[in-house]
Amino acid sequence: HHFEGSEFLTRGDLGVHQPENQPITTMKAEKAIAEFFGAEDCILVRGAGTGAIRYGLTSMIKAGQKMLVHDAAIYSTTVTTVEMLGLDIVKADFNDLNEIERVMNENPDIVCALVQYTRQKLDDRYDMGEVLQKIKSCKDIPILCDDNYAVLKVDKISCELGADLSCFSTFKLQGPEGIGAVVGKHEYIAKIRIQKAKELLVLNREMSVAEIAKKTGFQSNSYFSLVFRKYQGCTAEEYRKRE
Repeated sequence: HHFEGSEFLTRGDLGVHQPENQPITTMKAEKAIAEFFGAEDCILVRGAGTGAIRYGLTSMIKAGQKMLVHDAAIYSTTVTTVEMLGLDIVKADFNDLNEIERVMNENPDIVCALVQYTRQKLDDRYDMGEVLQKIKSCKDIPILCDDNYAVLKVDKISCELGADLSCFSTFKLQGPEGIGAVVGKHEYIAKIRIQKAKELLVLNREMSVAEIAKKTGFQSNSYFSLVFRKYQGCTAEEYRKRE
């Protein structure tokens, strides 16, 4: 119900939609995807599934902090993101729920977890819901899941099973190539919107703060200002001057 029938014949926003430079079609698509998966929110980002994971992780963890992953080879493009963010990796065999508990007890400073839905090793047999529940029962940390090769192939994606964020390429939804979707908790997606706003504040200095607020999906300038100050400790104008 987010789109009129004739809208399927359009080419979308193509980056800009008047009035006020607001990406109306993108915002409608985000709402439709969130609703389809029963999630609080969704944001579309550049960089396909890899970009979605990168933005998702930056909303959950800071450089040098510990992240729990499965004891297997991490997907190559995700490795690049992990190295770029300077994350400290802690491994546990997700096939063994007791090992997850042991590793988390031995590393109380783990601040988030990254779980890949599809198998990373031939003998992987873990149940996604059970792994998510075990991690949360040990410590209520945010969990990001790489659902890139699972979306629309499984009954429920990770955010429907208890993960905070599910990340995948919209190409897996028969959507455009090069665009990633981050679906899940509003708290983390709001942080991603602020991250995108920070990029625009620095790279597009001719754009007003009001335009940037609308372009990054905020419905009002006052709410944008509130969220920006909450996560950055300053106003958008102050951030732009500082950078």
